[in-house]
Amino acid sequence: ARARFGAPASPTPPAAARADGALERLGRALFFDTRLGSDGRTGCVSCHLPERHGADGLARSPDARGRLTDRNSPTVF
Repeated sequence: ARARFGAPASPTPPAAARADGALERLGRALFFDTRLGSDGRTGCVSCHLPERHGADGLARSPDARGRLTDRNSPTVF
C-alpha cells in the first residue's frame, strides 16, 4: 500500500491551536459534555472510557437507552 499510495500524512493542527491549546480545550469539553447526547445524559465519554484507553472493553456495548447493540465501542485513540 505504501508503494502505491505513499506514506500516510501526519495530521498537524494549525499553529494557533498548538500555541494556545484552544482546539484541545474545545475537544475535551465536547468529549466530556453529556448534554450533547440524544437523551441529554450520554456523551462520548459514556462509551469511550479514558481509563480503558478510549474503549469500553465490552463485546457488545449499550446504546443511550441501555439496550445492547451488535457492536462494541472501539478506541478513539
